[in-house]
Amino acid sequence: MTRAVLLLFVSIFINGCYSFKGLTIDCNVTKTFSITPFVNNSGSAPPTLSQTFGELLRDKVLSETCMSSSTSEGDVQFSGEVFKYQVTSVAPSADETNVTNRLTIGIAVEYVNTKNEKENVTKRYEWFEEYDSDVVLLTIQDQLIITISDQILEKVFNDAFTNW
Repeated sequence: MTRAVLLLFVSIFINGCYSFKGLTIDCNVTKTFSITPFVNNSGSAPPTLSQTFGELLRDKVLSETCMSSSTSEGDVQFSGEVFKYQVTSVAPSADETNVTNRLTIGIAVEYVNTKNEKENVTKRYEWFEEYDSDVVLLTIQDQLIITISDQILEKVFNDAFTNW
């Protein structure tokens, strides 16, 4: 009896009917996704930021869902823009020099589910990371972009696929 229950449990996971992330994707209906290249409209972001974000999004959807990537219009479609790339001073010290800087990135994402239009959403996401003002941004920029993008991607992914 225990073996039959275990086989049933494994079968459910293999067929993609359930996951520990609480995804609401029906793999029998929603099979593909596509990403239209994101546009960089921030004015100050590195030119590769929008491409980096799109690649990270593609990798996340491929690794955490049952869908495959499509070069044409997928069952699920992502598009959007980088609308903010801003460095601000955060913590001035007593002698009024900046001790900490903050890099904020904002990305607007449009999510279209051609199989269920009720799930379509356009939303703006922002996240930031702080760094020591003694550090030259260019020396840590790539790592900050990855860290911030990962946080934004988690929010985008949850909004798109968990319906929470």
